Amino acid sequence: MKQLGEYPLHQQLTFLYIAFAYQTDFNLSDEEMALIEKKIRGWCPYKDDSKFRIDFEEAKDWYSHILHHDPAELMPTIMSIADNLRKTLKDLKSRQQIYSELYEISTIDGEVNEREEQWLAGLKRDIGLNS
Repeated sequence: MKQLGEYPLHQQLTFLYIAFAYQTDFNLSDEEMALIEKKIRGWCPYKDDSKFRIDFEEAKDWYSHILHHDPAELMPTIMSIADNLRKTLKDLKSRQQIYSELYEISTIDGEVNEREEQWLAGLKRDIGLNS
């Protein structure tokens, strides 16, 4: 596996969004995956479709590998991604967009559960929106 810094922003976001969607209710629906893919495409609108697909699949594999082979690294990786986003994205608007997209992912099933609320609050803080 590559180091965190070797993954471009859109792959880090893919990992974060998939982790959020799955870890908050231990289910990853087709609707959630379709929304995640749509949101990630928005972060790299000029990327060739085949290259986007390769990058998206690589990020999914990164998440799956950690989940199944090194689960103790899951939360540290999520926290490192959030910290990296806070440091890298200096403009508040981009960090607000991430939070908004996470919130949209949480509502796709029609409700926001307590675990999703906790994750949203933590990620909001970790990406620097609570200052």
